[in-house]
Amino acid sequence: MTWAQTEGKIILSELRPGDETLDLFFSYEYHVSGVRYTSSQIVPENQEHSPFGIPDRYPVGATTTVYYNPDNPKDAVLEHGNNILAFASIGVGVIVIIFSIAYMFGFNVFTFFSK
Repeated sequence: MTWAQTEGKIILSELRPGDETLDLFFSYEYHVSGVRYTSSQIVPENQEHSPFGIPDRYPVGATTTVYYNPDNPKDAVLEHGNNILAFASIGVGVIVIIFSIAYMFGFNVFTFFSK
């Protein structure tokens, strides 16, 4: 899907103690064709995210880009698509694990690459 974008404003952004965890209370407003919408969706429903850091990244009163479905403006997120930083972090982690396993079995990766 191609997301359209508009400017939005954070109207609630805080972590509150829950029964055993911290709960995120979060919402933002945005306008499409003169109609006001509110949402609490940060990423698309099929993606997970951690609530930690959200109040720092999206403080109350801050303006931010809102990405919405042009066919259904009620469907909106603040972060869409693939997060390249997440994929890069996973890639670096995989490389470190491979090098560590190779080193455990006596293969010196650094000597191999210096030839």
